[in-house]
Amino acid sequence: TFSTLSMKYNDRSVLENHHAATAFMIARRPKLNIFKSFSTDDFRYTRKIMINAILNTDMATHLDMLKRLVVLADNLAGRDPESAFDVTDMESREGLVCMIVHAADISNPAYPQFEMTKKWCLKVCEEFSLQAKREKALGLEPTPFMDGLETEYDIAKMQIGFVNIVILPFWKAVGTLLPKIAFL
Repeated sequence: TFSTLSMKYNDRSVLENHHAATAFMIARRPKLNIFKSFSTDDFRYTRKIMINAILNTDMATHLDMLKRLVVLADNLAGRDPESAFDVTDMESREGLVCMIVHAADISNPAYPQFEMTKKWCLKVCEEFSLQAKREKALGLEPTPFMDGLETEYDIAKMQIGFVNIVILPFWKAVGTLLPKIAFL
């Protein structure tokens, strides 16, 4: 589309780029600046990790991340799970942070209290429905899974697909790599 944010962020991870930029704009405020005691190098490194983690919450990156996690999990084959991530290696450490932030971002179906899961599911479905309506109003083909969420059946069907296709494979890999949270 030609929305202001789409144009500003060149149609790439638009909301995620906006979230990252907003976070750092807020953090520049004197009373909120959690980075004020950081050295320039520490700030640049922290900023890089935070931006990567936020950008990796874009569902467009999900399958690539899942593939990387499955390879890591498969390579463990009987080894200590703690060997999956070398926290002394910058790339490995960044991958771990991105995985954790993405896992948190899509964690709603993993909540142990169903009422909380249902509440957030309904909010997400409302957002999807509004987006589908906006897309139609702009003459665009609505994103398929976002359109037609009018009944509880439609919502349940979409949520079951999301859990089976997105959540379970991702959390299975996370559980292999971080076995102390595998009970989820």
